[in-house]
Amino acid sequence: SGFLRLAISSANLGRYDAKINNQVWACDFVRAQDAVEAARALGVSQLKAELKERRVDAAGCSEKAELAERLVEARRADSAGFGADLLFFVERLVGRAAPELFRQWEALLSRYDLTPPAGTHLIFSAPGRYSGPEAERYGLRALQRHLKVLSDRPVAQRPTAVEYACSSLGQLDDILQPLLGVRPNYKQAPRMAVRGAFLEGLHKPPHVKGAAARLVWPSLTASLPAFARGKGMLTIGGGKNTMTGPSEFKSQQLKACMAHNIAADPRRSATLHHVKMAAGIVRPLQRGGPQREVAPLCAWVYAGSHNLSGAAWGKMEAATGSDDESGDEDEEFVVMSYEVGVLLLPPEPRPFALPWVTAAAPYDPTEVKPFSTSRYLAILRGRDSRA
Repeated sequence: SGFLRLAISSANLGRYDAKINNQVWACDFVRAQDAVEAARALGVSQLKAELKERRVDAAGCSEKAELAERLVEARRADSAGFGADLLFFVERLVGRAAPELFRQWEALLSRYDLTPPAGTHLIFSAPGRYSGPEAERYGLRALQRHLKVLSDRPVAQRPTAVEYACSSLGQLDDILQPLLGVRPNYKQAPRMAVRGAFLEGLHKPPHVKGAAARLVWPSLTASLPAFARGKGMLTIGGGKNTMTGPSEFKSQQLKACMAHNIAADPRRSATLHHVKMAAGIVRPLQRGGPQREVAPLCAWVYAGSHNLSGAAWGKMEAATGSDDESGDEDEEFVVMSYEVGVLLLPPEPRPFALPWVTAAAPYDPTEVKPFSTSRYLAILRGRDSRA
């Protein structure tokens, strides 16, 4: 084939996912042998613009062919980590169970120029217990490592808020503070000297009140119309527990950081949400004023399969057999599932269309009921109300 299309989605492999809101990131890669020819097909202004975006000085290049070759070199230098991470993730996924299949993948990927747009990084998880530099390859540790570059950027280019939409919630005291930087709101919550990975490089203006990170989750009232659209709508994620929703106890934990998930496109207002996306927002969508904006200005966007759980993003646990006579314990970074996504971290902020209305309006989940399948079923059985 003349190109390889890589698609990373929040969707499960089931027909039901065609009926609910998912996100897909896709990128086409040309064959390695065609990379220079493909670059030459661009106009001179396009070549110079991308070289500038990749921080390459093209002042001495006068010929289009020279610009194209310089761009291919820059793409490959910038994207070496992406291609290596993709191959490593495939190896973790199938290498042990099906070594011949991995060799086929390895041969396939080697034929293509795996150079995504500037600032694109693969964020993946794979089951295991990790320590030291090895832990930095996975989940929230990898995310935080890539976001550190934001601290060196001008304040005007750094995010002032983070919004994260997902469809499932794990044990929040394992992940809420390490990822969102929000301490669970109950007396026995563990204290962690960890800044949320999503908050890396964030600049929060002094006048802004409330949590810097918001968990974007639909209310029960906003989600109920999705269930009135006929057969199949309860199959979100293939069963009753996929968009599980917070229990009463989890609602207490999330009191400081919940925000409404309202579909940005009104035509999707009666469909269920299954996206796993986060955005480091520099400036929310401005709906008034002389310039009509169509998307919020973002320093970065994550899109993939990671839900809000320690199983997906990873969490710290005491290392096996680490308890010594002094009572001190070493810790390991533990991941329990395979996940993959992309972090889009362009050299400068740019507008990104998000599937929810931003800035997402906060709400108190102990007063406004968040959506959960169990609450919906309780209403059907006459044991609860939407109020």
